[in-house]
Amino acid sequence: MRCRRCSAPGEVSPWSLTGRRCGLQDSDWSRSLRGFLEHHFDTKLEASCGTAARDRLRYAQALESAGFEGVREVVIEYRDELSFDELIGGVYSAVPADELPGADDRPAFAEGIRQSLPPDQRFIEDVRVSMLVARIR
Repeated sequence: MRCRRCSAPGEVSPWSLTGRRCGLQDSDWSRSLRGFLEHHFDTKLEASCGTAARDRLRYAQALESAGFEGVREVVIEYRDELSFDELIGGVYSAVPADELPGADDRPAFAEGIRQSLPPDQRFIEDVRVSMLVARIR
């Protein structure tokens, strides 16, 4: 991904929000990963981590209430291919620390994920990064 300036001089970006997590993408490998994680953790994965439109609106309103002006959203979208290690790293970063498998259990957890995924699958991830930028009044 090529870097570019996302805010004008004098603007700050208090919130940067990444879109759907790996297990919530619209692909075979992501649906398989989601199924494994929902079964393993006995829960339904649906949280958007603050990236839903209603959440972004709430954050924008909070910025205005806190004294910022000219609040606007900047979006960067790209597609990336993940290695299995990057995919499992993304899973580990998304799971709350107190729910992560212990160090001794992580190889079996990773292998369970590997076995749940379609064979010979490329892990293509559609990434949407949304930033709220604003100026201080």
